[in-house]
Amino acid sequence: MSESENENNIGQFTLPETESSLFHRKKKFIFIIVATLIVITIAITVSVIFTKKAKPTISPTTITIDTSATETTTILTTSTDSYLTTMNEWSPTLSVIKRYEFKNSDFQSMVTVDVNEDNHADIVIGDERQSRILIFLNSANNQFNDEIIYETDIIMSSLFKADMNNDNKIDLIGISGGPNAAINFLYNTGNETFYRRKVIKRDPRIKNIELVDINQDNYTDIVIVYSNKPDVYIIFNMANEDFSNQTKYEMKYMINHFKVLNINDNQRFNLIVAHEDQNVSILFGNYNQSFIDEVNYSTKSLVHTILLNDIDSDDNMDIIIGNYNFNFQIVFGETSDKFYQSVVYSVGLYNTFLRIGDLNNDQRLDIILGDYATKKISLYFNVGNRTFINSTIYSTNFNLENAQLVDINNDGYMEIILIGTDSIISFIEILSIYS
Repeated sequence: MSESENENNIGQFTLPETESSLFHRKKKFIFIIVATLIVITIAITVSVIFTKKAKPTISPTTITIDTSATETTTILTTSTDSYLTTMNEWSPTLSVIKRYEFKNSDFQSMVTVDVNEDNHADIVIGDERQSRILIFLNSANNQFNDEIIYETDIIMSSLFKADMNNDNKIDLIGISGGPNAAINFLYNTGNETFYRRKVIKRDPRIKNIELVDINQDNYTDIVIVYSNKPDVYIIFNMANEDFSNQTKYEMKYMINHFKVLNINDNQRFNLIVAHEDQNVSILFGNYNQSFIDEVNYSTKSLVHTILLNDIDSDDNMDIIIGNYNFNFQIVFGETSDKFYQSVVYSVGLYNTFLRIGDLNNDQRLDIILGDYATKKISLYFNVGNRTFINSTIYSTNFNLENAQLVDINNDGYMEIILIGTDSIISFIEILSIYS
């Protein structure tokens, strides 16, 4: 047989199996089995990992949040020609419409509310030093009447507003701390007067409240947190100016600030909570008066403000967070039931409060940051595409405690109301925005 024929026929022969070849075949077979098991293990591990990162499902009607949220930092730019064109060359300045000074006073809290039902926003301010509230009625045309003083006999450190008795009039709710700690209700009569009919005694370390209809019975309930308890408490509005005992919802962390995100049904609600460890969590309410599952976002500093609104005009609720730092943060909503991206906007002003409103009437929500110590506010204009520019900084000569945005003369433009103190003198400044 020729050499070429031998080469062509090599594959047709079956060599006799030796002990050595059998051993090698066994090794190969064992290797295949081990490799297969490793592949299966890896596949199962990856499946478990992705299952853990999947959108948490609490119940068929529950909000689902993407737990793979990312956090980025965006540096705000200063005004440029291109941005000014986007803003229709709107370059604002602030001017003082009205300024009030009150000696021996301490203004800390403020709400704007139509006290006398004349379709004009009035100003209500709490004076901690003299245990009273001051009401400034809006007479239109950028004018306010002299203050109406209501002695409360208690120091109210924070003011809130809501219709607590379903009479279509906005009432005032105040928190008082110390040995006489309580939640105080001033019911609006509609004729420029209030009557104090209800006081709910509380723990002296009451920290904050929110007013919201938790059980969806069309009555506003009270959600409470304390500085010494890592839980959330609810006092239910029983109608006829009566309230239930408080119900405790268990939490794992001490709460610095909070906001009720939404109500799922008459027993469950979701919370946005700023912890004292400088994180913000979205918590899902459970049926047993507790919370299950959470999504955490780092804030890198303590939080002073949490607001809810559609900041990017995509018909989804966003979370706006004010930090005690040189930034603010927005957690953008992707749909009505999911948040997916946290963006940190670095700014040049350390801030102690944050407010939102359409400052230049362009149908976009803008942001105001204020700082107590530097006595400044800074305006950040929303130019779309989740971008803000800073073109205006305003300085006062008093320590800023609070600010509100309201169209006081119904001309379609917001005014800015500032309150603060300097020693024992308190101030109110009403600013108008001009282009």
